[in-house]
Formats: sequence, structure tokens, C-alpha cells
Amino acid sequence: MERDPDPGASLRHRRRRVRPGALRVGRPRGRRRHAGRVRTSAHVSIAPRPRAVRTGAGTRAPRARRLQPARDPRILRSRLGVADLGEGDPLSAPPALDADGRGGLTLGGARYLLIRPETLIGLQKAVEAALGERAAACIAAGGRAGGAKATASLDGTAEERVGRLLRIGGEIGWGEFALERLTATELAVRVRRSAVAEAYGPSTAPVCHLIRGVLESLAAAVFGRPSIVVETACLAMGAPACRFVAS
Repeated sequence: MERDPDPGASLRHRRRRVRPGALRVGRPRGRRRHAGRVRTSAHVSIAPRPRAVRTGAGTRAPRARRLQPARDPRILRSRLGVADLGEGDPLSAPPALDADGRGGLTLGGARYLLIRPETLIGLQKAVEAALGERAAACIAAGGRAGGAKATASLDGTAEERVGRLLRIGGEIGWGEFALERLTATELAVRVRRSAVAEAYGPSTAPVCHLIRGVLESLAAAVFGRPSIVVETACLAMGAPACRFVAS
């Protein structure tokens, strides 16, 4: 292929003849423009290459989905799993709240009263308004009464009784209880999302007197002597969790 030195000039002006077999390359016909400004457009389109289809042994078949059995709605998700059971422990679900149809609500055979936290906090604030600082001791006394009833039905070692009562606290909605430390003379418990503190709102002093009373009964049962529990941190005061220490 041979290119003319001046594609814009005609053969007559250049006094040249087209050689046989030579392909002339120049600007397209039509309006004359300078050769440097001519923009050629693509006239050839390439068809897309078809995608290869894999066949034979290399083709992967879709995996079958595993069907999961339906979960019993009566069993809470925060219960013990298989990994939490020791050798020889029965493989059964812990008891759940059960309505007997006659106005009773039980957990593990013990009757409970389902009540909104705002109701208890309304009562607590009314007692605080009437008695001032003495209100905390009165509310803690109510917690000790309920805690004594609960701990009396617990069997096993000290660790087992403490663990069971803390699980009950979470099962009935008081908060997320966790054991921090248990020795022969000290018991430390952390409670996240305390229902009492969340319903009470901001405070300049600890407010979970009801939980404190329950833990005093638990500590007395574990240590075999009366114990005093102090709430060293409270969610209502801005702490990330409530913390109780018995000694």
C-alpha cells in the first residue's frame, strides 16, 4: 500500500498516474478539510465473543441447602448449649416461663410476677420521696426476701448455686448477670442492661437496691453468714454496667 504525499491534491495537479495494484489512502469524499484535522470514524464492528460453556466433569453442580430444624420458641436463646454441659450432665433444656392458664406464671416450679420496670421504679421513687435515704434500705429488704426464697431451692456447690441464680436473673429480664469473682470471703457480680437502672434514668447515686438485696441473700447462703453488698458502679450514674461486691 502506498500513500500520496498530499492526499488533498488531485491526480491532474500532481501529474501522476495511479499505479496498478496500489491502494490509495486519503481523506473521505465530501467537504474538504486539512488532512491533520480529519477524524476517521470506525466502520468495522467486532462481534462479541460467545462465552464458553463448561461441560463434563469440571462443571460444578449447585450445592443442596441444609435444612435446619425449627427452634422451640419456648426456649430462650441465652440458655446453655451443648458446649456448656459437662460429662454426665443431662442433655435437656432449662425450664422456661410457663403460664398455667389460671393466672399463674412459673419458672422451674416457682411463681413469678411479670411486671413492667416502670411500675417498680414508680414505687421506688415514691418511697424515696417519702422516706429519703431510708428508702434504699426498704427496697433492698424486699430484694432480700425474694432472694432468700430463690436461694433456698438451689442445690450443689457454691459456684453452682451462684451460677444458677445469676442465670435466673437473666431469664426473668432483670439484666445480663455475670460472675466476676467468687472466693471464700468475696463475691463480685456485674450486671449489664439492668432493668432497674434503665427505667430509673440518670441519677447521682446507685439505684439498683432491689438487685442488691437479692445478692445479699445469695452471699449469705454461700458464705454461711450475713453479708453486706455494695453497688460500686451503676448504669444510672453513667457506668457501662452495674457492679456489686459482697464481703
